[in-house]
Amino acid sequence: MLNMLETLAPVHGVATQHSVIRPREPHQPLWTVAVELAGQSPAGGVSNDEYPLHLVGACGTHLSDTMARAAGEAVERHALIPQTEAKPHTVHTMQGQLPQDAVRFHEHGLGDSEAWGRELDWYKGIDLVAHTSVAIPAPLIDYWPEGASDPAFDPSPSGAASGPNLWEATRAALLEIIERDAVLTAWAEQRALDAACPTDVFERADPWQRVQLLRLYTASQRQGLTPTIAHIVHPTTGVHTAVCLLHDPQPPGDWRGGAAGLVGCGSKAAPDLVTGAIGALREALQIRGVLLGVAQHYRNIHHAATRPIVSDLDRAKHFATESGAETLLSWARSFHSPTHRHPYPTENVACDVDALVRGISADGGTPLLVDLTSRLPHSLQHMGWNAVKVVVVGYQPLRINERMSFTWCGSRVPAARTNAPHPLV
Repeated sequence: MLNMLETLAPVHGVATQHSVIRPREPHQPLWTVAVELAGQSPAGGVSNDEYPLHLVGACGTHLSDTMARAAGEAVERHALIPQTEAKPHTVHTMQGQLPQDAVRFHEHGLGDSEAWGRELDWYKGIDLVAHTSVAIPAPLIDYWPEGASDPAFDPSPSGAASGPNLWEATRAALLEIIERDAVLTAWAEQRALDAACPTDVFERADPWQRVQLLRLYTASQRQGLTPTIAHIVHPTTGVHTAVCLLHDPQPPGDWRGGAAGLVGCGSKAAPDLVTGAIGALREALQIRGVLLGVAQHYRNIHHAATRPIVSDLDRAKHFATESGAETLLSWARSFHSPTHRHPYPTENVACDVDALVRGISADGGTPLLVDLTSRLPHSLQHMGWNAVKVVVVGYQPLRINERMSFTWCGSRVPAARTNAPHPLV
């Protein structure tokens, strides 16, 4: 059985330390668990003067759930770090060579065509549709902030997940991929989403969900925050991706930003709208806190020249400015009013691995799986932890470095798209 608190003990080698921060009204309304990963320091090798965005963790209305999600994120992030010994089966190819079962990454926004056919390491994965072996570029899987990444790839933690068994981890990874694809394609098109009526969401909730919704909405209202929740229904799985834009018109402290204030963006894919809305609102509160911290850390950020976004910290800095907030407010204003929304399903949809794989395949995607459990410390493997990374060929991947034009998936995103950086910090 997984022991979340024990997982974060430094003796296991995943975390060097963690902090539990109790709720403090009104500006810290949620439980927060922050984890410093072993062997990592500020992202991208930046100095300690930078905002500590390299920490992982979670926020939530209840400590047990928050601790579980923080421990899970720490485990999956550790699994993405290349290990000298424990690593997936690797194939090394020289210039002009390719594995027989190589993924054609350059045709789907997963890498630069320059890397096709050059010297490269490949990991053996599984095509979850065909149930066959496939070779996936190692730089598409490996991710650690301090590492020198291959310039032909834009690695990210998206699609990495952990859990008590391989299939629970795979399910979580598939849902995250569906969520990222839904939000990024909608953002690129600046699509007018259907807003969800808060009353409808509350009426659909079970008693436990109502407790969580009430706490999250109350926490927002006490701080003068206005949440706007919209939803995207996956066409073939029926999975709901909820998107929450949380507007803070008057951030606390010595606010030096513009009149737009701050807008935190959260999202969550789930089998029903209520679960998605809870996750999206919770994440939006967490991101709003991050943006507020970034704005306070960099006192002159609102007057700084716009710089290319090549990291999560760059993205957070951008959305801590008035221009960043304005782009999100403009998107929110385009959403269809709840009174004119299209009806959305009331029942939960099947979210087991087989159903998700079938649905993604029917939507033009091919999920590929790399099992990263061998990278975890033996003590955590013995505890029951599993970790995976899923890449879906044919879906829009999460973009970290906005300068890389090759990371757009042409089959998902039209050429006529917004140039504004996406808001998934």
